[in-house]
Amino acid sequence: MRSRILVLAGVAAALATVPSAASAATVTSERACYLNDGSATVAAIAATGFTPGAVVNVFVDGIAAGSGNADATGAVRGRIPVPELPSDVAEKEHDVTLNDGTTSASARFSTTRVQGDFSPTSGNPATLKVSFSAFGMNLLKPSTVYVHYVRPNGKLKQTISLGKAKGACGHIPSTKKRKIFGFKAEHGTWILQFDTSKKYKKGSSRTPYPWDKVGVTIKTRYAR
Repeated sequence: MRSRILVLAGVAAALATVPSAASAATVTSERACYLNDGSATVAAIAATGFTPGAVVNVFVDGIAAGSGNADATGAVRGRIPVPELPSDVAEKEHDVTLNDGTTSASARFSTTRVQGDFSPTSGNPATLKVSFSAFGMNLLKPSTVYVHYVRPNGKLKQTISLGKAKGACGHIPSTKKRKIFGFKAEHGTWILQFDTSKKYKKGSSRTPYPWDKVGVTIKTRYAR
C-alpha cells in the first residue's frame, strides 16, 4: 500500500494479431492482457504458417525469449516469459515476433499491474484537487472503477465512481480534477480503496476482483 500525507495548512489546533506482410503466418496470444505483479508470469502463444519442422525463434520487444520447432503442419505453440514492468510503469504493450529464417509474424499483448492512485499527492486536504488513475481493472471483465473512502476508524464514509475502465487491461489514465475529499475529513489515516465493486468490502488475498489501496494521512501543521 502506498501512503500519502496531507497537511491542513495554517490551522493552529490505484490483443490484436499482426500477420506478416510477406507471408500468411500468424501469431496470437491467449490473452490480450496479463497481470504483472512482480511474480513469474508467462504468455501463451499459438502460431501457424511456418516452415514444417523449422526452428522458430521467439523475440519479445526485440529481445530473444526462446525457440522451438514448428510441427509437421507449420504450427507452433508455447509459453513465453512476460517482461517485468518498470516500477514507474503501470501498463505496457509488448510485441512478440516469431521467425524461422524465412517466415516472420508478430502479435501484440499488454501487461499491467493493478494500481489506483491520485495526483498531485500532497497539499491541503480541505482544498486539494486531484486527478485519479486506475489500471488493471478489466482483467476479469469490463468494469466500472470505484473509490471507497474508509475513515481512520475503519468505517466506510463514501464511495465514488471514476467511470468505465478502457482497453484490454482496464485503465483510467487520468480523471478530471476534483476535490480529493468531497466532505470534511477528520485527522488520521484514511484508506482509499480502488476496485470494481460498487459495494465496499475490505480488500484481501481472497477478494475476487481487482483492487488496490492508498493510505492518506491527514495531519495539522502548526504555525510557529
